[in-house]
Amino acid sequence: MDTLRDIANHGCAAGCAHDHIYYTQTWEFLLKYEDDIEDYFFNMLGDEWMSELGFMDSTSVREYVNKLVWYYIESIANQIVEGNN
Repeated sequence: MDTLRDIANHGCAAGCAHDHIYYTQTWEFLLKYEDDIEDYFFNMLGDEWMSELGFMDSTSVREYVNKLVWYYIESIANQIVEGNN
């Protein structure tokens, strides 16, 4: 729970998500949970979820995937932390 609070408060970019720091880690996470991630953002934002997230400024696929995974993890962490308050 402490790690989830850190992620919710500081974000993945701060290194709080210890297993999701490097591109290889976020890529593996995406491959494992791709359907869940797509469903989550589709349910939240609708058909245009990819453009709605605003990651189109990414300069590479790796950067886009990294931002997507981090935002997903941060969103889930926030939901769990808020649900436990």
